[in-house]
Amino acid sequence: MRASLVIAIAIGSLCSGGCGKPKGEAVLPEQNTDFAQLFATNCSGCHGVDGRSGPAPRLNDPLFLAFIDRQSLHDVVANGRQGTPMPAFARSSGGFLNAVQVNALVDGMESRWARPVKLNGVTMPVYSASNAPPGDAARGQVAYQRNCMMCHGFGKFKGMAGSVTDPSFLGLISDQNLRTTIVVGRPDWGMPDWRYRIPRHVMSDQDISDVVAWLSSQRPKTAIEAAPTPRQTSAESQASAPQENDQK
Repeated sequence: MRASLVIAIAIGSLCSGGCGKPKGEAVLPEQNTDFAQLFATNCSGCHGVDGRSGPAPRLNDPLFLAFIDRQSLHDVVANGRQGTPMPAFARSSGGFLNAVQVNALVDGMESRWARPVKLNGVTMPVYSASNAPPGDAARGQVAYQRNCMMCHGFGKFKGMAGSVTDPSFLGLISDQNLRTTIVVGRPDWGMPDWRYRIPRHVMSDQDISDVVAWLSSQRPKTAIEAAPTPRQTSAESQASAPQENDQK
């Protein structure tokens, strides 16, 4: 009995501060503004741990952060990118993060990963495809063959870096994503940026727009767009059906 009493008193003294209670004040999910935790939970699955080497575009890249302006970066995080796997994260657009948390992600990427980039006299292309020179698909095919074919192939020639005209790829990437990838490259995959495709030949803003226009023209229609309407199906069936001879 005395031994049991001693154990009970010891346990009581240990729990005097509250057994099972978390140390410090608990932080609710909507109150969490820690960049590392927010990025790990919401972004790293696609963009990679620490913003590198994920299947989605690399974010931990000074060139990318010099290319994209803050408002565009904020808009992509908040509202996603329609037609791609990039979802909206802001609650106002159907996501799970409040405005403070969206700002924390943008602030964290800029403060941790942005650094001055030496362009050596080369002008940075404009970020937004809507502000870039209008692209021409015919010129874009020529520019693609000159700047991209050696790695990504063309027609029957299969490039070592894989096809970028594959329907599955083009169905998952927007024109803006194409533009961004052409400009900043994928250094984690060995793809150079727009300055180093060909020695002593920097792709112009027009070249970039033209290549995007040509790649966009290779994008397949969606199943809904490609599927015939019921009226078309009926008309085509009647047209292809054998005609009976009225004279027997």
